[in-house]
Amino acid sequence: MSETPQSTVLFGRLVYGGWERYEVGTALVQIQAQSMHNPRLAGVYFVPLMFFPVSAARNKAVQLARQCGADVLFLLDNDMIPHEGFFSFAVDFLLNHDGPAVIASPYCAGQEMGFAVMSWEGEMSILPVEAGKRHGVQRVSAAGFGFAAFRMDAFDKIEPPHFSFEWSDAEQTVLAAGEDIYFCAKGARAGVPVYVAWDFWSGHVKEVTVGRPSHGNAHG
Repeated sequence: MSETPQSTVLFGRLVYGGWERYEVGTALVQIQAQSMHNPRLAGVYFVPLMFFPVSAARNKAVQLARQCGADVLFLLDNDMIPHEGFFSFAVDFLLNHDGPAVIASPYCAGQEMGFAVMSWEGEMSILPVEAGKRHGVQRVSAAGFGFAAFRMDAFDKIEPPHFSFEWSDAEQTVLAAGEDIYFCAKGARAGVPVYVAWDFWSGHVKEVTVGRPSHGNAHG
C-alpha cells in the first residue's frame, strides 16, 4: 500500500494592532488537534501577521507560505469567530480539487454595510436571507476573505500584487474594491475559481457604540 502524500499548511492570523478575538485561541487549539488526526497533513505553521494595511498582510502571508513550502494557505482576520469545522473541510476540498482554487467561509459584513453577505453571483450581491438558506459548496464570482483557504498554486497563476485596493479616483480617496475583491477579479481572469462553503458560517464581530440614553429611558 502506498503512503498518503502529506501536505503542509500555513495558517496566517491577521492580528492588526496586536490583538484578535479570544475565540480565535480556542479555534487554533481545535485546528491543531484536527491537523494531527488528518493523515494528509504533515503539519500546520501558525503565523501572526501584524502588517498593515490588510493587503500587505495578505501578500506577506503568500510570501511566507512559499518560503516554507506550504501547499495550502489559510487567512483569518482578527475580528472573526471562525467556524470550527471549516479548516478540515477546506483542506480536503482544496487537496481534492482539480487545479488551483480558493474556498471561503461565508459571513456577514457588518451592520454598517447592511448585513451584506460577502459573496456575489455575477453583479448581484447574495442577500443574507437567501444566503442563510443555502447549503453545500457553490462557485461564486467573489467572496470576502475574513476566513478563507487558498491552494498555493493559485498564486502561480496570478501576477503580483495578489492583494491590493482599487480606487475610483486618482487621489485614492474613494475605494472601489477591497483587496479580496481585487484578488477575485484577477483570479477570474486567470482561471482560478472561488467557492463558498455555505455550511460553515463564521461570525464577524463589529462594535456598536452606545451613546447617551434617551430621556424616556434614563434613570435617576
